[in-house]
Amino acid sequence: MFQDMIILCLIGLASIQQFTASLRTEHIRVKTDHVLQLIDDMFVGVTIAGSQLRSNLKYHNVSSPKLLALGKALAPGYLRIGGSSVDAMVFDPTHNIATGQQFQLPVNTWDDLNMYVHKIGLKLVIGLNLMLRDGTKWNPSNAKQLLKYSSDKGYTFAGIELGNGRF
Repeated sequence: MFQDMIILCLIGLASIQQFTASLRTEHIRVKTDHVLQLIDDMFVGVTIAGSQLRSNLKYHNVSSPKLLALGKALAPGYLRIGGSSVDAMVFDPTHNIATGQQFQLPVNTWDDLNMYVHKIGLKLVIGLNLMLRDGTKWNPSNAKQLLKYSSDKGYTFAGIELGNGRF
C-alpha cells in the first residue's frame, strides 16, 4: 500500500512538472484615468446562524469593548440572522411558549442583539420561521409579534427573509 502511494505521488509530481514548464511571465497594463465600477460601502455582510441566539449571547457580553471594536470594523454593512435554524426559532416575549422542536428567542437576547447592531453601525437582516404552520399554511402570528415588538422598541431592519429556502 505504501508503494502504491509513492507511485501516485510521483505520477502527480510528473504532471505538475509538465504544467509548470509552460508558465511564462505576462505584463498587464491597468488604465487609471477613469473608474469602471464602484462598490457600495454596504458591500460587507456577515451571517450569524439563528442557532447561535439559542445560547451563545448569554455567554458573550455584547457590550464588551473588544466585541464592539470587532463589530465596528465590519461597518458599514449587514448582519444577517439566518440559516436553516431560523426555521426553528420562535420569538418569546412572555417565556410561556411551548416550542416542541422549536427554540425560544427570549426578549432579552433580542434586545441585546439589537443594541449591539445599533452600537456597531451594522444593518440587521432577520430570517423568520417559515415552519410555524396551521396545517399546510404558514402561521404569521409569531412573526407579527416579533415585528410589532421591534417596531415598538424602534428597532429597524434592512431586510426580512421568510424561512431559509426549504420550499
